[in-house]
Amino acid sequence: MQEQSLESLPDVKSLTDAALHGDMARDLVNVVGLSATLKLVEAMGGLNIRIPLGMTAQGQARRDAFVALIGLEATTRLIGQYGGTMLYVPSCRQARVDARDQAINRERNRLASAGCTERRLVDDLARQYGLSSRHIWRILKKPVVPDTSLPSASSTVLPNASSTVLPGASSTVSACTGHRTR
Repeated sequence: MQEQSLESLPDVKSLTDAALHGDMARDLVNVVGLSATLKLVEAMGGLNIRIPLGMTAQGQARRDAFVALIGLEATTRLIGQYGGTMLYVPSCRQARVDARDQAINRERNRLASAGCTERRLVDDLARQYGLSSRHIWRILKKPVVPDTSLPSASSTVLPNASSTVLPGASSTVSACTGHRTR
C-alpha cells in the first residue's frame, strides 16, 4: 500500500485543522507557514532533526537541504527560531488519516449522487486510495461530522455510472471515478 502525499490530499484545510491541535505543529505553522510545515511533515514527520546554524560546511549543507525543501524565507525563519537545536517534527499521522477518510466520504457522496452503486463506488475508491475494499467499507461505516462544504446533489452534473472502453486498451475507465480499471 502506498501512502498518499500531503499535497495530493484533497482537503488540506481539514488536515491542517486536525494537525494544529498539536502544539509543535501549531508552532511550526506560526514560524514557517502552512506550506512549509506541510512539506516538513511529509518529508520528516515523526523525526527529531537538528536545525543547523549554517556556520560550518556541514551546517551550510544542511541549511541548503532545508532551502531546497521549504524555500529560503521559511528556512531563514526556521533557523532564526530553532537554529542549533533539535526539533521534533510531528508526523500528524492521525490528522492525515482523518483528512483521507473525510475525502473518501465526500467522494462517496459525490459518486452515490451520480448513481454509482455502493459496491461499485467502494471498489473505485479502494483503487483510487490504494486501500482494500474492506478498509473502505470500515471508513464509510464510521460516523462522520456533516461537511457543509459539499456541493448539493442537484448542482453536481456527472456522467452516468457506465464504464467506457478506451480505444486500443483492454482496460476500462470507470465513469464513477474516471480511474482506469482492469
